[in-house]
Parts: sequence; structure tokens; C-alpha cells
Amino acid sequence: MSATLELACFHPDATELAQRWGVPRIEFCADAKLGGTSPSADQVDRVRRAFGGELGVMLRPRGGNFVYSASEFRVMAEELPRLAGQGVDFVVLGALTEDGELDPRTADLAELAAAHGVPWVLHRAFDTARNRFEALAAAEALGCARILTGLGATSMGKLVALREAAKLEILPGGGIRARNAAEYLEAGFRQIHSAALLNYDALPPLPDEAETLALLELCRPY
Repeated sequence: MSATLELACFHPDATELAQRWGVPRIEFCADAKLGGTSPSADQVDRVRRAFGGELGVMLRPRGGNFVYSASEFRVMAEELPRLAGQGVDFVVLGALTEDGELDPRTADLAELAAAHGVPWVLHRAFDTARNRFEALAAAEALGCARILTGLGATSMGKLVALREAAKLEILPGGGIRARNAAEYLEAGFRQIHSAALLNYDALPPLPDEAETLALLELCRPY
């Protein structure tokens, strides 16, 4: 069985390309240059119609840091049931306190996700946590399915240590391209995350075909 490529897509046209190229899983977001924010409801509908694979959608009210106000939490809590009703396969979320700990109010979102039968994934807010192992334990206690982290870009050893400590899935991301994806696969990871974007300023921002196909090909032997 091949390793899984999760492709970050920032425009509905990108998800149509992902379908054409045989990408098994996507994370759909808005605002590529902000690192991904919540897309609109009509875009999610369009993407769900176009993409037959596993679809995750970002639940993030704005770019910038991951310390959110009460009103921003309310927005996420309102969006989550709507996403479940739109047929997404998982939601991608995360929030920190001012002290860099996983925000306890994440528990409310986790309970809401569970009530609607939608797994939740912790995004790269994890990478800015004060203590990653404490954040890992907190996420596991809340039933998190997977953590997306760019830790491997600075230390493959620390990323492997995190995986060995985790009871949930660890999804490497952050600068993964065809030129370095094999490092993760050879280290035993069976899923990788990439936007396959060569130009974040492009309008719309679309994954590069050659890059995406190369990543898919690299995943096949694993």
C-alpha cells in the first residue's frame, strides 16, 4: 500500500486538479499566503462535488497567531457543524493560550466534532506550542486524530521522537517537495503533506503538476 500524499489546496480549481491527478487526500483552505484560513461555504460545496477522495477543511478564522478571542471561537463553533453537513471527512483546527499551551477551549470544538462524527486534526499551531510533548498529550486527551507539523524541516530526529511518543498520527509538512520527500518516507512516515506550490503569489495559487505527480510517484513504493 502506498504512502499517502495530502495536498494543501487553496482554490477550488486546485482540488479539481488534485482529482484529475489521483491525489488521495486534500486539505482545503483559503489564503495561501496566510498559511490557510477557513474557506467559504460555497467553495466547500464546490470542492466536495469535485473531489472524490478524503477531504479535510481548515477551520481557522484568520491568519497570524493562534491565540483566539471568544468571538473567534464562536465563529469556529458555528462553522464546524456546517462543514459536517457539507460532507467533509475531517476538520483542521488549533488554538493556543498566550502562554503557548493548547487552549482548553479546544475541548469544546473537539466535543462538537465528535458529536457530528467528524475527526479533527491539529494544524501547525502545534509548532508554536511552548512544549510540544505537552501539546501532544493535550491533543491526544481531546481525541485528536492527527497532528500536522513542520518539525522535520529543522530536525528529523525530533520529528521521529515525536512520532515514537505519539498515540495518534503524525503528518509531516512544512516545505516538503519532491526534492526532499524521500527523507520522510525513508524515516518511516507513511503520509506527507505538501502544497506543491511553486509560486504563492500566483492568482489563483495552484499546485504544480510535475511536482505533484513526482510526490505521488515517490509515495508509491512505501
